[in-house]
Amino acid sequence: MGPYVERPYFEMLYNLQKQVEQNEANLVLMGIEQTYPSEKYGYIIPMDEKSVSKVDTFKEKPDRKTAEDYISQALFGMREYLRIS
Repeated sequence: MGPYVERPYFEMLYNLQKQVEQNEANLVLMGIEQTYPSEKYGYIIPMDEKSVSKVDTFKEKPDRKTAEDYISQALFGMREYLRIS
């Protein structure tokens, strides 16, 4: 990390801590923006486009076409996700 991590990353970690303190969810996640579609990673699908969103679903290692569809929807960026169960 160190010099390779920019300020927004640390700001997001701070925001995650605040979400945990609010005790609104059983699990708080942080997603990162993927720059290319990949079959090697899972995808957090948010319920909306807000900076803090509930998780609609998680897709584990989709096929290439599905990964391309996810990336084209531009739903993924560095933001927080709340998993409420």
